[in-house]
Amino acid sequence: KVTMHTTFLGGGFGRRLKNDYVRYAVHVANHPSLRGTPVKVMWSRPEDFTHDFHRPAAAVRFDAKLGADNKIAALKAKVVGGRTSNAAVTKLSTSAVDGISTALYGFGNKLVQWVDDQAQVPVASWRSVGNSQNCFFIESFMDELAAARSIDPITFRINHLDGSTTNGARAIAVLNRLRTESGWDTAPASGRQRGVALSMSFGDTVCAQVAEVSGTPTTGFKVWKVTVVIDPFSVINPNTVEAQIESAVIQGLGTAMYNSQTMSA
Repeated sequence: KVTMHTTFLGGGFGRRLKNDYVRYAVHVANHPSLRGTPVKVMWSRPEDFTHDFHRPAAAVRFDAKLGADNKIAALKAKVVGGRTSNAAVTKLSTSAVDGISTALYGFGNKLVQWVDDQAQVPVASWRSVGNSQNCFFIESFMDELAAARSIDPITFRINHLDGSTTNGARAIAVLNRLRTESGWDTAPASGRQRGVALSMSFGDTVCAQVAEVSGTPTTGFKVWKVTVVIDPFSVINPNTVEAQIESAVIQGLGTAMYNSQTMSA
């Protein structure tokens, strides 16, 4: 005699993957004084935070060898943390290495290792899951390698993509379109710099972005413009795609530049 009303995941950004709130509602509804009475349990925003599941912390160390052709002959990545569950580990946490082990780039040799670091707070999936941190990690390292050989960052990325494969060709097309749309080959205004990143989450949509930024770690940063080019394979509602990308940029900027969370024992 139970009717389940499924809650949609949209707007939860991973939080609704957990169903701990169901236990509270059942516990309240099962109280003798409330038998047969419809019950609705709601948390205030502060209460919700005290029951929250958090984005897992992660760190990565990269080592690479560049060949004479300026391509990565070998890449080693050691990921610490990043898994999206506090449950006992029985196998490799794919969420901890997604975006690195699944990177679009072709390397001569690649080794991705994972070291579990049990979080001391409840953790769960965050929007784009492992890609949310691992894209930042590997794309930052790609920039370091491009700088080491004085190669344009977009060109360096294209040189590591296989245009004979479907996803490689898609990624190259996205980067070339982004070069044009962002004005990459023209000098930015005085005091500004541009950075680029490429990602393909869950083997589907290819996304690349260019951010135009000014400032320093001491004075703070200002983001003037973000240009996004995506290849989502198929589209049912273009408005939904546009809203998804715009909201992702806003949430990413907010998390990187402003948001914080303080915990105390």
